[in-house]
Amino acid sequence: MFIHKNSSSLHPRAVLRGPWFRQSASGCTMTFWHYNSGISVGAADMYLRINGSNTVIWSTLYDQGTRWNQVTVQLGRITQPFQISLAKISLGVFDGVSALDDVTFKNCSLPPAVAECPSHTHFHCVHTKACVELLQLCDLVDDCGDGSDEEGCSPELQCNFEQGLCSWKQEQSGGDVFDWSRNRGPTPSFNTGPWKDHTLGTRYGYYLYMESSAPQEFKDTAVLLSRVFQPTHQYSKDPSRSRHHCVFRFHYHMFGSHVFCLAVYLRTNTTGRRQMLWARYGNQGDLWHKKTLYLTSVRPFQILIEGTVGDDMNGDIAIDDLSFLNCTPYEGELPKPNITIPVTTPAPTGQPHSCPDGQFVCGTYGECVSNSKVCDFRKDCSDSSDELNCVKERCDFEGGDTCGWKSVDSSLVPIHAFHWLPDQGQGIHDGEQYHRPINDHTLGSPDGWYMYADSSNGGYGQTTDLQTPHISSTGPQCTLVFWYYMSGFTVGSLQVLLKHGNISHEVWSQTGNQGNKWKRGEVFLGLLNNFQVVFRAKRGISYMGDVVIDDVNFLHCSPPLPSDQPCTPEQYACANGHCIPQDNLCNFINHCGDNSDEDPYICKGFSGRCNFEFDLCSWRQSREDDFDWLIKAGSTPTIGTGPSSDHTLRDPSGHLPLPGELLPTGSRRRCPHIRTCTEPPELTVQDAFLSPHVGRRHRHPQRVQEKPRTSSPPSEGNRRSGQLLADAGDPAERHRGLSGRVRGKRVATKPHVTPQHNHKIDLQYSTFFRYPYGRRDKAPAIACPFTGRGPVPATEWEQYEG
Repeated sequence: MFIHKNSSSLHPRAVLRGPWFRQSASGCTMTFWHYNSGISVGAADMYLRINGSNTVIWSTLYDQGTRWNQVTVQLGRITQPFQISLAKISLGVFDGVSALDDVTFKNCSLPPAVAECPSHTHFHCVHTKACVELLQLCDLVDDCGDGSDEEGCSPELQCNFEQGLCSWKQEQSGGDVFDWSRNRGPTPSFNTGPWKDHTLGTRYGYYLYMESSAPQEFKDTAVLLSRVFQPTHQYSKDPSRSRHHCVFRFHYHMFGSHVFCLAVYLRTNTTGRRQMLWARYGNQGDLWHKKTLYLTSVRPFQILIEGTVGDDMNGDIAIDDLSFLNCTPYEGELPKPNITIPVTTPAPTGQPHSCPDGQFVCGTYGECVSNSKVCDFRKDCSDSSDELNCVKERCDFEGGDTCGWKSVDSSLVPIHAFHWLPDQGQGIHDGEQYHRPINDHTLGSPDGWYMYADSSNGGYGQTTDLQTPHISSTGPQCTLVFWYYMSGFTVGSLQVLLKHGNISHEVWSQTGNQGNKWKRGEVFLGLLNNFQVVFRAKRGISYMGDVVIDDVNFLHCSPPLPSDQPCTPEQYACANGHCIPQDNLCNFINHCGDNSDEDPYICKGFSGRCNFEFDLCSWRQSREDDFDWLIKAGSTPTIGTGPSSDHTLRDPSGHLPLPGELLPTGSRRRCPHIRTCTEPPELTVQDAFLSPHVGRRHRHPQRVQEKPRTSSPPSEGNRRSGQLLADAGDPAERHRGLSGRVRGKRVATKPHVTPQHNHKIDLQYSTFFRYPYGRRDKAPAIACPFTGRGPVPATEWEQYEG
């Protein structure tokens, strides 16, 4: 069926009416396909007509694209004759195509009559002789078709909100932010909430709904409280004995692009949410759904229904037809939470422990450990009490356990503040899957947990910290490994900070959208004392992008224990008695714990060793690349790239070499290089007493034997660039027989050959020499300490201007 315009009216209207139906069953739905496309195609409404009154049960506005769209409309239990009609409205100019096809009705017939029903699971209807489940008795829905399944029910256990809230009441003790609203017909916002109630199925029936529009904000809650019930009897969970269970039934409607959460709790005292029985998140379609919950409690209890607002106005949630079965009301109120009264015990006659000052008292009597061993990732007490209130080595946040990681006390945080929370992917509502992960990293499942900083709260630039308790000490190989997820157009930043007292410095950071996947982060901590690790999340300019972490692990972080065995030949004996591999000597990491493996006297003979704290040491800039390396402290200028600090000191005061400014576009030929002269260089001469990287003369000239190699002069472009190369003038380098090359701004004309050092070059300035090209077969080699080859006369060298 399609619209054919044949009217001169300014508001043309086309109506298509269906046949009359006598009644429908509670599960009745109608499905059809609709086409509505065009610039001025107008709106279309579907009506349910009962006793001359129309109730809108579906509507579409304007152009829905050039495609057929499937629509399912819930009719539910209708006890009177009814008719379905489709009305098409246009505003004078109709330009488009509107059509209807493939209309089907499902589950609309009442159950058939039978001779008998299984009495332990079903009820035999009085007049229609149909069978309905026992759990459908007294649920405010006429499932039999004759109303017999709703006869003899206790009104105090049912509520359809037609006459008010019945025995239910709004939370008044500060446990929510706003109240549920009683309403009939559609909710004020389009494309969210129901068109009609569940009891009557028309616009005249009442229901309760949670309005998600302003002034409500994201994660505001509305709580509805039931009356108090007596403790239940715990029978077998066998369905055949379901009649003995206290059961709660209700119908809910969760339709809208930003629906968040509806949850049901059971509590046994006057405050708190206590036990969660059920929760549903996100858009569940424009339908009323039924939920049945079995209730078990050994104390008097109360049911709470809590609705939570999503992050936009299209998030209305509605409830209707609430009922209890086999539950007994309790005459009285729930008790207040137990308050522990402190009991004064006599003071012990002796000392409570024998631990001296500066030592930790273990849970085991008479056992003590040094305070420096508390929270060091090693269980020194036999009962592990020294690590009880510390951060765990491995944390996957499963079950919402934060493993010792602490955020700001929730009681001190405003309700809409930007802060860290544990959560699961199953709690994501529609649209939020683009901002944080559905699956955690540990289990790869929506059931898994992680920590996230929820950007739906707070404002631009706000930060929130997740930090460890104080860590007393760590081992030399201690490394923090974690997984992070930063997806969304406006996601902010994540930093890892080390905090010593009130001073913090960044050691790792990431900014902006990192894609829809988990990524691995790693921070080398090494040997540290009395510090905290902090994850700091910074909010972006909008809610589109949460910062998420999971699987946070401290690897190899327990301090090493002294060995009672002598060190092997492959190990180095530290001054404090520890043994470490020889390969760990002089690598700028305090493996011993007392810095004896980094002793300057021992490390003096290690070639090319430099931490760049003061200068380039034995390294030199080369002019064969396009720009120079620079020594810098702290992080790199560009956000989201480069290290946050150097490796030596691991704080903002440490220095490291970084590439300098680039030449103009088109002039770059290579990346900057750092080299040591570990193989025969292109040309090797001694830097006598000019140190190019600091621009001053050495006090004494140095001499070294070197070997030239055939080479063509460098190009003009190459003379503009530089590399870091080894300085043969360094005493440690000369001791190991290494040499290096440097380039001066001007080349010396002719080296001076001293009589006492025949065939050796003694230079007074940084120079560059070129071996005479094409004369390699005629010229002998000059002696070089690490080659042992013969000399070459100094007269064979020639001046190179460049």
